[in-house]
Amino acid sequence: MDSRANARIAAATGVLFVAALAAAGLISEIKEFDRAGDLALGASNEVFGTVTLLTGFAAGFFFWFTSTLAARIRELEAGSGRLAAAVNGSGAIIAGLLSLLVGVSFAARSAGSAELAALATAIANGPTLFFPAAVFLAAGSTVTLRTPTVPPYSMWLARLILPLAFAYGAGAGLMLFKNYAWINETGFISFLVVILLTSIIGIQRWGAMDLAAPRGPSRSVAAASTPTPAVPVAEAPVRKAKPKPRARKGAPRKR
Repeated sequence: MDSRANARIAAATGVLFVAALAAAGLISEIKEFDRAGDLALGASNEVFGTVTLLTGFAAGFFFWFTSTLAARIRELEAGSGRLAAAVNGSGAIIAGLLSLLVGVSFAARSAGSAELAALATAIANGPTLFFPAAVFLAAGSTVTLRTPTVPPYSMWLARLILPLAFAYGAGAGLMLFKNYAWINETGFISFLVVILLTSIIGIQRWGAMDLAAPRGPSRSVAAASTPTPAVPVAEAPVRKAKPKPRARKGAPRKR
């Protein structure tokens, strides 16, 4: 499988993340479990197992998508890689919190613990995920806005994502004072939409970026370390000096 197909598969993990997490949220809504803690304690085995399994798959897909996206952003940044590291770190935190949600929900259901169920609710339905999501969106959109060579649709998407990142921070702060349910739902849906659009762009573009990118530093390093063979310089033919004409002896004088 060539690098272009691998890049498309890696970009498609964003679509898989959205599909898994959207399906988990939809099942919870249909079964009228608005909070993760209620699902852990009150759902049937089939519903709980399906939703928790989808959440775990979503965490794995987002781990993979984040690492691929950070690599692309590092190519665009072409500097210290600070913003690419911010994307990678914040995305890893989001995926880690989703994995933690699976463990806490399982522990709450196994022990019948209301305290652990409350912790699961705080992870999934509180401001916890908003802070790393704000950094994730802000860092990625900033790099895109600084790169004039990206396509126009990527530039417009970045212009929409950057204010959304600040809205995440404001929404998280508001939830700490008064937990409005619409803030969590709006943030959840908008984040899935952003990841879906970014993943679709990645499926179309990241393979081409692989083909356009240099094959890595190994070639240049090898070229720098390998001595250049000396090219023989053609020597100019040496012309033999013409012998000087002999001086003629003068005729003897008559005495």
